[in-house]
Amino acid sequence: MALEYADKTAKVTLAKPLELHGGDLEMYKSHSQTLVLTQLTQVCNLLEVTPSSIFRTAWAIVLQQYTQSNHVVFGSVVSGRDGGHPGAE
Repeated sequence: MALEYADKTAKVTLAKPLELHGGDLEMYKSHSQTLVLTQLTQVCNLLEVTPSSIFRTAWAIVLQQYTQSNHVVFGSVVSGRDGGHPGAE
């Protein structure tokens, strides 16, 4: 059974991010975003996957680390795609 380990739920509580002060943050964000997007595009092209696949994989790893579980299940709502499954909405 594919979801046999999905009978438990874990609440993920994360610490609030630190507040940063200073003018260099915006410049850093702009430069790093361009660099990250370029690298992300290259990795996606190399692996023949979408950026969404990369982010979902990263999110699964984050959840696995925070919950200390080998079995992580999460979903996302996708509108406009009729799968034909009764009650799926």
